[in-house]
Amino acid sequence: MIKINKCVIPAAGIGSRMLPITKVIPKEILPLVNIPVIYYGVEEAKKSGVNDLIFITSPDKTPVIDFFDYSPLQEKYRELLEKYSKMVRIISIRQSFPKGLGDAINRAADIIDDDYFFVILPDDVIMAKEPVLGQMKNAFDDREGIYLSLMEVPEQDVSKYGIVSGELISEKVIRIDNLIEKPSVEEAPSRYAVIGRYILSKKIFNELSKTKPGKKGEIQLTDAIKALIGKIPVYGYVFDGERYDTGNVAGYVKANIRFSIENGEIKTDILNFMKEMLRKFSN
Repeated sequence: MIKINKCVIPAAGIGSRMLPITKVIPKEILPLVNIPVIYYGVEEAKKSGVNDLIFITSPDKTPVIDFFDYSPLQEKYRELLEKYSKMVRIISIRQSFPKGLGDAINRAADIIDDDYFFVILPDDVIMAKEPVLGQMKNAFDDREGIYLSLMEVPEQDVSKYGIVSGELISEKVIRIDNLIEKPSVEEAPSRYAVIGRYILSKKIFNELSKTKPGKKGEIQLTDAIKALIGKIPVYGYVFDGERYDTGNVAGYVKANIRFSIENGEIKTDILNFMKEMLRKFSN
């Protein structure tokens, strides 16, 4: 059984879908209730056996790393802050210029010395009984290879995602034979969309180094993964969980509502408010 110790978390994006607030506050530390978005990805990685977190950041993203440092704030939060600061070993690598997700992940090439590593895109916050990375690792233990987390999306939404095609080889696992980035409804080979969790082979770095920039001069991770199809097994895993895209305004608001209901201190107030709003705006 192969242990996966490292997880790359790209956090260098400019957060254009969340402007203007992301002009001054990184989207990764915007709060879900009172806990920043980035924490949920870190917690998932830790629960999935990760010891080393590799953050890919940009010059204005130092608050993302600062959050995991201990700070002598109110005694009420001391235990919580100590928990954050001791969760994992954190490594920070600078992506000085935004050249796409593929370029961001390629920055970790010198740090990854194992055969496989995790990737979490922190915008995708997923509530699940078992961490999604853990679910994927269980499938990986049965069939070694690259894994992409998948979610079935409505037909009209396929153009927002990378969409896969392939053979369903178990209830949750698809052997991928093609990956199309943001296809039209007519071009989409399925409704299975790639969501922000990956198990990648270090062989991806060789492909990324050869990948030509695409739209907006960005190097796409999907292009490098497509280049590996047929060379090593590439699978999709249909995860169990509720996914929220906190990188856009609607998804961020929905996530805050959902996490508010999970918070015992404010749950009743929020539910009563929601009932009041439904009565007010249902006609």
